[in-house]
Amino acid sequence: MSFSGPGLTIDGRDTKMADQPGSPTGTAAAVYGVSVNGSLPALEAQVEGALATPGQGEIRGRDETSSNATGSGASTIRSDGALTSQAVLEFVAALVPKADVSITTNPGDTHAVNNLGSSCASDITNAGCWGTTLHPKIVYVGSPSDVGAGRISLQITGDSAGAGILIIENGSVEIGGNFRWSGLVITTGNNVGVRYVGGGSKQISGPRSSTSCTPGRP
Repeated sequence: MSFSGPGLTIDGRDTKMADQPGSPTGTAAAVYGVSVNGSLPALEAQVEGALATPGQGEIRGRDETSSNATGSGASTIRSDGALTSQAVLEFVAALVPKADVSITTNPGDTHAVNNLGSSCASDITNAGCWGTTLHPKIVYVGSPSDVGAGRISLQITGDSAGAGILIIENGSVEIGGNFRWSGLVITTGNNVGVRYVGGGSKQISGPRSSTSCTPGRP
């Protein structure tokens, strides 16, 4: 996990569709801002370290010190006993055949998208539309094999937005510019990663009270 510059917000609190980023009004219990594999403690330390520099981003959600409290920063990043590696693999395996948008990348290739979602208003079925809050989609971007450490398989730039479930398998995603995702983001497989770069605002929020997606679990 790597962050470059401010402007990132990940929020595990219950966010309704009409809520502004950072101001959720839902009443359901919050989940962790970022959940990691509990069998690999180093992962939690790596994510917390990436956010240690002031101004790199804001993570909010359930506070690990209490199931009834919410917090920000390192206290909202930890393993979730219900979110095991096997559970994620089974969940992804069930979702991929149902994907509304399916993109296969070969080792060494990068699928680049710019101004993602700009076609949604005129054509919700367009491949460049990765869902809206009224029409969420399952989007799968994956490689059939390990692409190698540090390889970027998906690059998102411009003014981009989507809604639903975004799955990155066996590769890394690099997000620049303005980006807003309403729903679930999953990275799974080998040598996966998420990199936030450049200027602009990055917001990931899950509208749990309105859909079946669970918030804030990249």
